[in-house]
Amino acid sequence: MSGSPIEAANGFSAVPATAAVPSSDPEQIAKAREAMRQKMQASEVAVKAAPEAGQPPHPSRAEKGSKFPPLQAPPTGLSSNQEQQLASLLQKYKADDITPEQYQAERAKILAGP
Repeated sequence: MSGSPIEAANGFSAVPATAAVPSSDPEQIAKAREAMRQKMQASEVAVKAAPEAGQPPHPSRAEKGSKFPPLQAPPTGLSSNQEQQLASLLQKYKADDITPEQYQAERAKILAGP
């Protein structure tokens, strides 16, 4: 240990034990490059062996036939008129007919109303 307060407190060196001192020896540099190339090839093989991103690794619960029905969302506490107004407002927002500021202002009015 070099005696720094952090090293003394946790017993670990700030430099990992696997870190090597850089060398200008061409033979050591060539060995290090070869080792890195092999690691990179091994990781490429592992990535190729992994399942495709679009394919699930196992069947979903829905495919297995779950015993439980899907959960129902709790009631929103809004009237059907408010829900309809919010849905209409959201459609306008998604279609870029209104700005985010307009959307938020109108939404606040709908939620504050009776």
